[in-house]
Amino acid sequence: MGIPGWAGAGGAKVHGVGYVMFASLVGTVYDIFLEWYNEKMYKTAYDKIRQRHVLMKRSISVLAACIILLFRAGSPGAVEIGALDTTFGNEGRVATALGHFSDQAYAVTVLPDGRILAAGSSSNGADLDFALVRYNGDGSLDTTFNSNGVVTTQVGRDDDEAAALAVQDDGYIVVAGYSVIDGSRDFALARYTPDGMLDYSFGRGGIVVTDYGGQDDEITALALDDEGRIVVAGYSTGTTGRVVVVARYLAQGVLDPSFGYEGISLTGIGDDALARSIDVDAQGRIVVAGSFYYDERTEVMVLRLTSDGELDPAF
Repeated sequence: MGIPGWAGAGGAKVHGVGYVMFASLVGTVYDIFLEWYNEKMYKTAYDKIRQRHVLMKRSISVLAACIILLFRAGSPGAVEIGALDTTFGNEGRVATALGHFSDQAYAVTVLPDGRILAAGSSSNGADLDFALVRYNGDGSLDTTFNSNGVVTTQVGRDDDEAAALAVQDDGYIVVAGYSVIDGSRDFALARYTPDGMLDYSFGRGGIVVTDYGGQDDEITALALDDEGRIVVAGYSTGTTGRVVVVARYLAQGVLDPSFGYEGISLTGIGDDALARSIDVDAQGRIVVAGSFYYDERTEVMVLRLTSDGELDPAF
């Protein structure tokens, strides 16, 4: 017979009488040990541990409280840790059909009001388009966003896919990925108003496409710095493999000439390198993480660039 309210290996619940019994058990075991210890020790020895006694008892009390809070998971009626949230969508799941087929999401962010933005791609029947979906906190489509919660954008005449997104302080949404132009992938960005319309003050009709190396170029990560500039990381394909590309755009969608070489910084590492994530620290330095391949093995890669786009020699 187990402790009431305690779930064993098959669960993770502790509530009701189980809390009290667990805490009492810890305290009782400690008191029995201390009484035996005092009887066996001389008074002088006991005096030496008197100060330790207070500290030990406090430590055990804190430990017991932490364990109880961990298992309690917020309330006596808490569900098992890690269970799907049944207040979201259909028993914790949401599936949204956008186009004819091949709908995918690659990036997600939660807004301050709890609404959820997901970005990816959707098929229009001939090729892929940028796709952006906004959900309410309960998983339902937000009909205040482009009237049905869904926006698809044809960037070029071939496949377009969004891999990253960020939301500006004013609620405008920046999405980035690639667009296939003349058979090769190019950097592609789009900016939307808070209600899901393309922002025509950004680039050309709300869209920016940048061809860097003539072969495949793709944005895989996106961040905003404290000045509202858009910092992206991705790759450009060279003659022997991919190299890391970091670019910075001004708010209106043009490359920032004060960054790197005409707005772009290029870093080759090993035989092949791929950026997966990017962030900007409080000093404006840019940190990029991903992987690189060298000597027949793939390893973790972390780079830091200065605010002007040069590799940071202090890192």
